[in-house]
Amino acid sequence: MSTVETSRSAGHRPRWLHALTVAGCLVLATLTLAPQATMAAARPAGLAGPPVSPSFRSVIPSVGMDGHAGLYGWGATTMGDGSVAIGDIWNRRVVHFDTAGNELGVLFTLARGINVYGIAADPVTNAIYVGSSQCCTVEVWGPDTQGVYQQLASITSNQFHYPSRVAVAPDGTVYVDDMLANSIFAFHYNATTGGHLVGTFGVHGSGPGQFKQPRGMGFDGSNPPRLFVMDSFNYRVQVWQQNPSTDSLTYLSSFGSHGTGPGQFVDDNARLAVRRRRRRQPGPEVRHHLHPARQLPSQHRRQRTYQQPRLLRHGGRKVLRRRP
Repeated sequence: MSTVETSRSAGHRPRWLHALTVAGCLVLATLTLAPQATMAAARPAGLAGPPVSPSFRSVIPSVGMDGHAGLYGWGATTMGDGSVAIGDIWNRRVVHFDTAGNELGVLFTLARGINVYGIAADPVTNAIYVGSSQCCTVEVWGPDTQGVYQQLASITSNQFHYPSRVAVAPDGTVYVDDMLANSIFAFHYNATTGGHLVGTFGVHGSGPGQFKQPRGMGFDGSNPPRLFVMDSFNYRVQVWQQNPSTDSLTYLSSFGSHGTGPGQFVDDNARLAVRRRRRRQPGPEVRHHLHPARQLPSQHRRQRTYQQPRLLRHGGRKVLRRRP
């Protein structure tokens, strides 16, 4: 074989061999890139990991949900059967517990932007009234025939400013505690038409029957029933008596003063709970919930001097604040 023929055969391959080489490269590229394209299409945006099948992705499109871990209780009420409903303010829901403290489930969840503050249950119908920091509505939820809670007609009023606490009297009258209006509003409630205002009690001040940011209330088991109201910035508990026949409240007395001694109050965010049950001796049991630091033994408490509260401007309103 000549030198020319050898060089020619080495530089020019047969056409069939060239076509076979190109086809092999195309097949190899397809096998390499196809799985990557499938993985990219099947993986949700921003989620790393193995490919997810389209059928599975249609059922669970993402992992996690808006909310907070645990339970941040802000308001509690006793149901007709003795179980307890607790408002979870951060997760905007009401959680149900039995008498042993076991969680039974979530009764209902509020819409975004609505916070659970004070709650109260009607012991007969088990309807739950939800006070809120949002003006100007108290939401109402009640069980249907299957026991599933559905939202009912709300209680609204153009006099509301901060309708955050609620109490239900034995006769079903609903009382709403508005800490910025410094008043208590009484309503007759209907699940279809909502609340009908039947009375307003209290004004701003420090005299008998006057309030400075009332932040909690509850009925006792006496007859006629008495309503105990935590009058926060007057550092006292007021006692009112309900008159069911006239839909009115009558001021009776108050107890407590500013200080750290027995029968005195310091915490301006105090809440109040009244236990309804029969006793051998008459009289209410009022529990004043203090900040945990206030409940430590005296030798472990942080030394602090308390002064008289002062007025601050907040959003065009005068708001009481305690000096540190």
